[in-house]
Amino acid sequence: MGPDNNGTAEYDYEYEYVCVHMRDGYLRVLRASVVCQTRLMHEVGLMQDALRIALDQARKEKAARILTLRMRVGALSGVVPDALSFAFECLSRGTPAEGGKLEIESVPAVCWCATCKKEFSVPELGFECPACGTIATELRSGREIEVASIDLE
Repeated sequence: MGPDNNGTAEYDYEYEYVCVHMRDGYLRVLRASVVCQTRLMHEVGLMQDALRIALDQARKEKAARILTLRMRVGALSGVVPDALSFAFECLSRGTPAEGGKLEIESVPAVCWCATCKKEFSVPELGFECPACGTIATELRSGREIEVASIDLE
């Protein structure tokens, strides 16, 4: 990823820069556009698929416009909602979805504790049951990336 094959890349999206650590001890910093482009590519592909589903449905129902595309996106899906919205805005141009709305429902991460036999919300770090301390091995929600509904006209 860096100037030669000896480097390893470390991405820090919160601060929007990419540090490339080289074995020779030098540190090179690349601009945020690299990070944004890397992150956005994932959302563009997802939105292409979501729009294809919506446009196929609009054709089947002989609808002239897609008014609203609703998606469910899990907290642990790796999808950045703002990037998904931007991809929708760009990709919908010139289609029946142009001028329509994208609504994104955030789905929280929820685990199952086999010891307590209860579900619990996953905090930012760790999958430890807040009641008993057992590490959860089953993630029940939070990875979703799906089209929930489509409003057509």
